[in-house]
Amino acid sequence: MNQEIIRIEEKIETLTIGGKEVPKKLSEFNELSEFRDFEDLKSQIKNKKYGFLTPDHLLYDNFKYVATSVDKKVVTFFKYLPFITAITLTVFCLINEIYFGLILLPLVFIGQYISAFFKNLIIIVGIFIFGLYLMFNENTLIGAILTTLSVTLISSIYFKIFSRIGFHNSAFQSEKVFSFLFYSRNISLVNNSNNTIIKSL
Repeated sequence: MNQEIIRIEEKIETLTIGGKEVPKKLSEFNELSEFRDFEDLKSQIKNKKYGFLTPDHLLYDNFKYVATSVDKKVVTFFKYLPFITAITLTVFCLINEIYFGLILLPLVFIGQYISAFFKNLIIIVGIFIFGLYLMFNENTLIGAILTTLSVTLISSIYFKIFSRIGFHNSAFQSEKVFSFLFYSRNISLVNNSNNTIIKSL
């Protein structure tokens, strides 16, 4: 176990959920009685008999406590990339006296809201390329709008992917971290043979 995981364990040691102390071992969960111990659970995950499951709406809970510094940096990059893009393109529009470019920053929030409904990365990348073409050839404003929107959608997709990876990597390396995330329902287990979901009661 690396030093960063040990620091994460120390960080969550003092946390409570709903005023209750968090379990620290697999054996404290009745719903996980089918696993002999944490090594057995890890073995079954490695063999793809079980997998970790984290719904999108739980990706924001407790991430700051359990993610490694690398995972935090990657997630932070995708969190702020749409805003950096919008500000950069707004300045570009204003330099070219296109004042409607001021709508780009609010567009980021709209893009984040609708990102749950747009998950086809190939189409989004196509929109991004088309947006760049328009911005430098035919219509700067429409191109900037499409570029900002596509960068926001791409960033939202990867923000969720790497947030989920951050949870799952830390949970796989530490029984204490897994117990914390399972108890807080940030992580559930899915039986890949029948899609049965095991979650904390």
